[in-house]
Amino acid sequence: MKKALVLLVALPGVAQAKPPPTPQPWADEALREVIEASLAPPPAEADAVPDTAPPAPTAPASDSPPAPLSYGAEVDVASRYVWRGLAFSEHPVLQPSARISDYGATLGLASSAYLGTEPGVEKALSELDLTGSYSFSFGAASMTPSIGAFFFAEAPWTAELGATLGYDLSLFVLQTRQALDIADNAGGWYADVAAARSLPLGSRLRFDATTSLAWCSGSFARYYIDDSISGLHWGAAQLDAALWLAPTDMFYIRLHGTASRLVEEHMRTFTPEANLLSGGLALGLAH
Repeated sequence: MKKALVLLVALPGVAQAKPPPTPQPWADEALREVIEASLAPPPAEADAVPDTAPPAPTAPASDSPPAPLSYGAEVDVASRYVWRGLAFSEHPVLQPSARISDYGATLGLASSAYLGTEPGVEKALSELDLTGSYSFSFGAASMTPSIGAFFFAEAPWTAELGATLGYDLSLFVLQTRQALDIADNAGGWYADVAAARSLPLGSRLRFDATTSLAWCSGSFARYYIDDSISGLHWGAAQLDAALWLAPTDMFYIRLHGTASRLVEEHMRTFTPEANLLSGGLALGLAH
C-alpha cells in the first residue's frame, strides 16, 4: 500500500510521514525575525530569509545578545496541503499554529484540518504537531537543530530530528535542511539545499523567496510515495515566495505561494501530480 495514498486519503499532512508540521520545525524562530524585521525601517541589507515554508533566520553577529521572549499565533488558509513536493490534500486546508521563543529556543504547536471533502476521509481535523528548536550562530554561519512529533487522526504518529545549517552570503543565504525520522519510519531521511533571499519593500512590507532542490532515502520514498521504491532519489525542485504586510506593530498578513516539480521521471510515475502549484493567505499576531 502506498503510504502517501494512505495519508492523502486518510489525513492531510502537516506531514511528516504525515504530511509535515504546518510550519516546519526549523521555521518557527524565523517567523518572529521576519515579522520584527517588517515592523522596523528597512535595513541596508536583508537580514532575514525565507524557508521552504516560513522564512528561515539569518545569523546575527556572534556577539549579539540572545533574543528576548517573543510569541505569536497564525491562521493559514491554503489552497491545498503541499509538503516537500508532495500533495496531501485535494482541497483547501486550514492550518493554525502558535509558538513561543526565548533566548534562541522555540516551542511550536500546529494543526491541519480539511476544508473540503477528501476521498475516504471522515475526520476534518487530521493532524497535530509539536516542535522544538534552538538557534545559534557563528558570525555569518547559523545552525538550528530541531525535533518534532507529529500525530495523525487516521495514521500512526511519527517524529523527526532535524537541523538547518545556513551561511549568509549577503546577496542570499545558502542553507541545507536535514530531517531524519526516528519513530514510525525510523531511518527515513530527507534533505535539501536552498538559496533564500529577503527584500524589504518599505517599513511594513517585505518579499521573501526560496529556491531549493531536495533528495531522499528509499525508506522516505517508500513511506510517502510508493512501497516499491528503493535507493537514494532526487526529490522536488521547488520555489517558495511570500509577501509580508504588517499593518500594525503586532498584526501581519502573509500571502504565499509554492511551485514544485519532482525531478526524477521514475518518481513522477508514482504520483498523480508531478507538478504542483499552491497558495494561501495567513493572518497572524507576533510580539
